[in-house]
Amino acid sequence: LPTWPMRLRRALPDRRRGRSLYTLELKPPFLVVENDQAVRDFLVTALERAGLDAVGLDSAEAAIDFTFRDPIAGAIIDIGLPGLSGVGLVQAFRRQARTAQVPLIVLTGDPHGQVEALDAGADDYLTKPVTTAELVARVKAQARAWGRQPNGDGAGGS
Repeated sequence: LPTWPMRLRRALPDRRRGRSLYTLELKPPFLVVENDQAVRDFLVTALERAGLDAVGLDSAEAAIDFTFRDPIAGAIIDIGLPGLSGVGLVQAFRRQARTAQVPLIVLTGDPHGQVEALDAGADDYLTKPVTTAELVARVKAQARAWGRQPNGDGAGGS
């Protein structure tokens, strides 16, 4: 079974038995890979309040392990991760078949880091400190650009 949240969705009524059926929606989450717990919690909460599923992880290694078990809708990656850096994680995700075609957004406060991450395969970047509105708007924009609907109810285009 997946380790990420799942949603129940009401399906069409079963007229033969006079009851409604429910289906289980398996929608992959956005990963938030940030070693600072306060920042990670802020980002995960902001995405969840926007109706998106999100999972927070504290290292590149944990993110790679997660993607071997479960699919993801995309990732927000801090460039200054300890161990394998955010740029290294972007490169690793682009080499994996399961994550090669998902939007990757890096978090950075360094203009040089932005260029390095984009050159490594990141799709976009956010400059710290980031606002909730900008975070959600960029995640939705990347989901649209990759031809995916964001995984929240009502979060995304029609």
